[in-house]
Amino acid sequence: MIGRLSSDPFIETIKNGKAKALFAEVALPNKDIRTVQIFPGPGEESWPCKGDVVIVERVGGLLFATAIWDGEEPTLKPGEREFYSRNAKRKRVASTHMDSDGNIITKADKNITTEIDGNLKTNTKGNEALFADGNYTRNVKGSSTTEVSGTVIYKGATINLN
Repeated sequence: MIGRLSSDPFIETIKNGKAKALFAEVALPNKDIRTVQIFPGPGEESWPCKGDVVIVERVGGLLFATAIWDGEEPTLKPGEREFYSRNAKRKRVASTHMDSDGNIITKADKNITTEIDGNLKTNTKGNEALFADGNYTRNVKGSSTTEVSGTVIYKGATINLN
């Protein structure tokens, strides 16, 4: 069944006090409000916002939510992927978009920081662009090699090589 988060998610202790999980109140189509556990996809941690649409499943007596949707119209083309974060007002504030031509576009309303404990090797066959309304900082503890055959554009860039 499909529901909508009627409150901001919260953390509760589970498994006899040995673990924590994310829960939220969900308004179901029959006007019932139920507490469900939030299960994001594998390899992902996300914190949905009040008002997001979720698919609610039942296993025994446990209700859980998957497939969280922010209610925005889809804009991606086949084969594309985008990761983004939102503020408390549900506005997108940072994103990384991977298009079907092999381009990666990263945007942020504030600062971007990359921390690398090992070595960094970047090979870009086209143009490299990164947009931040704040600062862009790259801290590399190992060696750093960048090869770009096109243009590099960093808005607000500070690069620290340690």
